[in-house]
Amino acid sequence: MALQPWTGRSDLAGLQIIRTASYTFRARLASRFRAGRVFLLGDAAHLTPPFIGQGLAAGLRDAGNLAWKLAYVLTGRAGADLLASYDTERRPHAKALVTARRDAPSRQRHRRFGGLHHGPFG
Repeated sequence: MALQPWTGRSDLAGLQIIRTASYTFRARLASRFRAGRVFLLGDAAHLTPPFIGQGLAAGLRDAGNLAWKLAYVLTGRAGADLLASYDTERRPHAKALVTARRDAPSRQRHRRFGGLHHGPFG
């Protein structure tokens, strides 16, 4: 087993593996981001594994997009139809991230967590 990418050592003599963990990467996109008065944001709307590092950022962008719209609707500055734009605006971005993660080369998926690779989305 090649452990050098994770240990940083070419000489593995005396190295003992004390724990292993398997992780299956998932990439999922909800069929809709809204059902009546319920909105899905972040991992509830789009599940992406960590190897491009955009999952949390995408959730924050979802929250930012929805927060101002809710504020406008609840304070009477906009009609409730404004909320329909949340899914329309956020779905293409979420789909692009999910698709990028599904299609990412195997070497990126197996990089050491915290690596510097940021992929096509920054």
